[in-house]
Amino acid sequence: MSLALLFAVLQPLIGEIQAVQVEIENREQLLAEREAFLRTLDQKIAILAREAKHEQQLNVVLPVSGEEEDVLRVIHQAGTASGGTVRRINNISSGIQNSINSRRARGEGVRVPATVLPLGVELDFTGSYQQLRVFLTELQRSPRLLDVAALEIHRNAQLADSVTATMTVQFYRYAEPKA
Repeated sequence: MSLALLFAVLQPLIGEIQAVQVEIENREQLLAEREAFLRTLDQKIAILAREAKHEQQLNVVLPVSGEEEDVLRVIHQAGTASGGTVRRINNISSGIQNSINSRRARGEGVRVPATVLPLGVELDFTGSYQQLRVFLTELQRSPRLLDVAALEIHRNAQLADSVTATMTVQFYRYAEPKA
């Protein structure tokens, strides 16, 4: 009887001891993983420091924030460098985004990744044909990723040497993936 009492008392204790041993092993494994992470932390910090320059450059090409003022500055500088005149600028970002969203909804191919938000302006440029070429070249030299999506050139009837160009300039920014 004392043997049965001993088993009745020891059996639950042995079960608890085994459960505690399993928990200790799990915690030891977790601690080993954390130690391994901490041992490589200095290397990871050094890698991130080396990549900081590239991240800054990427943020110029494809910024995280809107920074539409940046594009307006680029357009202004291109207009000044060309000697022509930018007469009108209209923000058409919502129309571009709606068009892309509609094409995605219909299952049509869209060349813009889901993590890139397209923005755009429509503008009128007036100057000589050569000034227009310089303007477009200056836009192309911009570090910011932008496309001239549409270009329409008209000859000015009053001035033989002058053209008016209406163009759509698209630029982009990074958009966090939707969960």
